[in-house]
Amino acid sequence: MTDQEKIIRLKEIYQEFLIELNALKEKANAQRLAKIKVIEKQKIEQILDKIHKEL
Repeated sequence: MTDQEKIIRLKEIYQEFLIELNALKEKANAQRLAKIKVIEKQKIEQILDKIHKEL
């Protein structure tokens, strides 16, 4: 394998790495957003319960 072929192969491997890294970031972000929505829902329910008890 020539140096040029090695460079091309390294670029391909790096591109694959970047694609996988971005996929992991997207997955982590989706999980984070889902967790935030669950927490928001819990807080809203707590507020509604408090309002209900006050009335």
